[in-house]
Amino acid sequence: MTTKLVLVKDINGNVTYGIPVSDSAYNTTLMSGTAQNFPVPATATLALITWTSGADIFVNPYGTAVAPTGAVATTTSYMNPIQRLIPVNGNGDLSILTTATSAYVEVSFYQGQA
Repeated sequence: MTTKLVLVKDINGNVTYGIPVSDSAYNTTLMSGTAQNFPVPATATLALITWTSGADIFVNPYGTAVAPTGAVATTTSYMNPIQRLIPVNGNGDLSILTTATSAYVEVSFYQGQA
């Protein structure tokens, strides 16, 4: 079961954007130029991604992550999706690639409204 995404409220009832600890979290060290796939739990609809400061990462919820080649092209790989929830399709993979020498990456999956 994937943790439900519920934002925390403060003592006055205002949303503080606190996020609960996920029961479906994965981490790894990425090596430059090699995409890694993170398995998406069946009930997950959102992923929160954190990574090593200073590294560029590319995240693709629809296929293998790729870095730009220097030419303008369409893409489904998102660069440095900082503090952003990424919609994912349950039972698939979330592909992540770094262009840095290496980068530590953590992905936490949540169940939210689709």
